[in-house]
Amino acid sequence: MPRRLPRTLWRCYTLEVLRLLGVTAGVLVTVIAFAGAIKPLSDGVLQAGEALTFILLAIPPMLAYALPFAGGFAATLVYHRISTDLEAVAAYAGGVSHRVLLAPALAMALLCAGSLVALNEQVIPRFLHRMQEMITVNVAKLISGQVARGQSVSFRNMMIYADSVRAVKPDPGSDVLEQLLMTRFGMIMLKDGEPTRQVTAARAKLWLLPAESGESSGPASRSDEGQMRVIVQVEDVVASSEVGGVFVTNDTRVVLTVPNTFRDNVKFLTWREISRIRATPERLNWVDPKRKALAFTLAAKTAAQQFAASVRAGGVIELVDDRGNPVTIRTGGLVWKGSKWQLTPATGGVIEVRYTKVTTRAEGEGEVAAELVASAAAASLSPEPTEEQIERRVSFRLDLERARVREQGRLGDAPERALIPLPRLSPKDDSARAYLAMGSRELLAAARPWLDRPVPDAEVQDKVYGPAGLDGALRRLDHDVLAKRNERMALAASCLVMVLCGAVTALKFAARMPLTVYLFSFFPALACMVTISGGQQVTVKQGAPGLLLMWSGVAALALYTLLVYLRLRRH
Repeated sequence: MPRRLPRTLWRCYTLEVLRLLGVTAGVLVTVIAFAGAIKPLSDGVLQAGEALTFILLAIPPMLAYALPFAGGFAATLVYHRISTDLEAVAAYAGGVSHRVLLAPALAMALLCAGSLVALNEQVIPRFLHRMQEMITVNVAKLISGQVARGQSVSFRNMMIYADSVRAVKPDPGSDVLEQLLMTRFGMIMLKDGEPTRQVTAARAKLWLLPAESGESSGPASRSDEGQMRVIVQVEDVVASSEVGGVFVTNDTRVVLTVPNTFRDNVKFLTWREISRIRATPERLNWVDPKRKALAFTLAAKTAAQQFAASVRAGGVIELVDDRGNPVTIRTGGLVWKGSKWQLTPATGGVIEVRYTKVTTRAEGEGEVAAELVASAAAASLSPEPTEEQIERRVSFRLDLERARVREQGRLGDAPERALIPLPRLSPKDDSARAYLAMGSRELLAAARPWLDRPVPDAEVQDKVYGPAGLDGALRRLDHDVLAKRNERMALAASCLVMVLCGAVTALKFAARMPLTVYLFSFFPALACMVTISGGQQVTVKQGAPGLLLMWSGVAALALYTLLVYLRLRRH
C-alpha cells in the first residue's frame, strides 16, 4: 500500500512556524522602522507628531529586509525543538524522510518569497513614495507659511520677505510647478553671511521648477536628494549694490537651486510601471529637465539658422517679446563670436530695433505701452541660460551698445545710453514646442545631425554626452531599472533560501543551543544581504557586472544549505 503523508505533523509544524514568523517579523520590522525614523527626527525634517505616521508607513518597506531573517529564525527555533524533543528521531523511525519532514519549512519559504514578491510589486513602492514625501520640503508651502506669519524665508545666499503672498495656477503650457505672486517685496543677497545687495519692489513673481540636475557631476554619481529651481522676478526695482549707491532697473531675475525637494526614483515604481518608464523616461523629474535642456539647445541652433537666412534675404530679424509684441531688428550681418552673435551695422552705420515697452502705472492703475525705436552702434544676440526658461519657448537676450531710443513718429536726438538690454526674446517661428513634444530617445535622434558633423557642435554634444547630458541620464536609468528589478528578485530568492537554511541547520546541529544554531544560518544570511545591497549599488554605477556580486550571495547561501542538507542526510 502507498505510504501515507504525515499531514498531522505538517499541520502542527506549519502553524508553529507561522506563529513564530508573525511574532518575530512584527518585533523586527517595528525596531527597524523606528530606527529609520531617528535621522529625520534628529534633522528636524519630521515633527514629533509625524513620527508615528512615518514609522507606520515604514513597516511595509522594512518587511523586505525583516521577513527573510524572521523566517529563518522561526524555522530554526521550530525545527530545533523538533530535534531536541526527539520528534525528528521518531519521525525517521516511522519512515518519514528528511525531505518530507522539511516540507512545512519549504511551504513557509515559498509563502514568504511569494509575499515578498507581492509586496515589492504593489505595496512597498507606494509606501516608500509616501515616506519620501513626508521628509521632503514643499517650497511653496514653506514660503506661504513663513510670509503669513510675518517671517522672512532664507534660501542659501538669499533672504526674501513680503507683506502678502498668493498662489496662482501656472500656465498649463509651461513647466512651472508652483507660481506665487507677492506684494511689497524685499530681497537681500548674502555672501558669507553678509548682505551684499538689497532689492525692493511693489510686486514680485516667484516660479518653482524642477532642477536640471538632481545629482552630482558625472554619469556614475548621483544623489537621492532632489532639487528645485527657484526663479524670482521683480519689476521696476529699487536696489542697492555691494559697492554702494542706489539704482533703478526695469527687470531683475534671480535663479537659484533649493535642495531637499521630491525626486522621482525607480524604487517608487511597480514592476509594470518600471516597464513603462523605460519607454517614456521623461516622466521622471530628474530626466525631463535634461530632455528640455537639449530641446532648448536644438531650438536655439535652429533659430540661429533662421536668423542667418533672414539676414541674407532681407537684413531683418523678426522676434517677439514675452508679451507677444513684435521686435524687429535691421542689421547688416550676423557673426558668431564666443558665446553670442555679433550684429554688424546696416546701411547708415547703425543697427535699428523697433520694439514695444510696457510699464505699469502707479497703484496698479493699468499699463502703458509705447512703441520705441532704438539705434545702436553695436549689438549682440545671445541665448539665455536654460535654467531661466519658464515658458515653453527658447529665449534670447539682445544687448544694444551705445544706443539712442526714441518713440516712433518723434524726431530729435535722444541721449545716448551705454547699454540697453532686451531680455526674453523668442523667434517669430519658434521650433521649441516641436522639440519639447519629442520623447527623450526621439530627441537624441534629432540631435544626431549636429553630432555627425566633421566638427560636432560643442553645445549639443554637452547636452547629450556631458556630465548632465540626456544620454548619460538614460543609461543611468537603464542601470537603475536593471539593479532594482534584480534586487527585488534576489531578496525574494534569499527569503526562500534563508527559511530552508534555518530548518536544515537546526536539524543538523540539534545538540547545540538554539541561538548558537541560529548563528550557523544567520551569518551566511547576513553575508547574502550584504552582497545583494552591494551588488545593487555596483549595478547602478557599472551595469550588468554588478549582477554577479548581487546574485553571488544568494548562490553561496543556497550552496551552503545544500551541503548541510547532504551531511544531514547521511545519518
